[in-house]
Amino acid sequence: MITIPADRKYSDLHLWFRPGGDPDEGFVGVTDVLQTRVGDIIAADLPRAEMEFPLHEVMVVLEGLCETFELSAFCNMKVLEVNPRLEIHPDLINRSPYGDGWILKVRLTGVPRWLDAPQYADFLQKGLIVEGA
Repeated sequence: MITIPADRKYSDLHLWFRPGGDPDEGFVGVTDVLQTRVGDIIAADLPRAEMEFPLHEVMVVLEGLCETFELSAFCNMKVLEVNPRLEIHPDLINRSPYGDGWILKVRLTGVPRWLDAPQYADFLQKGLIVEGA
């Protein structure tokens, strides 16, 4: 069964955003759908703090046993922090995609087009899985 927590916003590229104290700052990770699709994650190529990414620019590369996935920015953003545990334990993304497997803490500098949890569930039900996402 796919998990879709209601306390986050979702992108059509199967990334989630959970705001922190400031609504423009928060944590980014991959959805349960995407981590399942990638399979066992064996490496994560992560950006450095302070890097900035425009909309659609590749910011993270996840290497699975059979496939490699590029994660693109869902809006303009600046990386504030990278999950340091992923360098040694990239499989945290598989084990806890909505918890310890978060990937980045970011500041949004653009306006994303969000899906809430019910909209994301509807998006999935319609079979709108993005190739390469």
